Amino acid sequence: MPSETTKAVFLREFHWGRPNSRIGFGAKTSPDPQAFPRDFIAAAIAAGAAVPVEKPAARRGKTPRKQS
Repeated sequence: MPSETTKAVFLREFHWGRPNSRIGFGAKTSPDPQAFPRDFIAAAIAAGAAVPVEKPAARRGKTPRKQS
């Protein structure tokens, strides 16, 4: 799993709190990708509650200019 994953599709409701912190997150089931912090997404994927959404491949090089 790439560490830059910040979006996932949640298959079930999932709640998680950061260790030694008062911060927690929750996500509800949705067919649409949801954006959350990386550590929350990683925990949800590890628990089987979500599947990652891959980022589109970055375009390399210059884009061709329009000819007039």
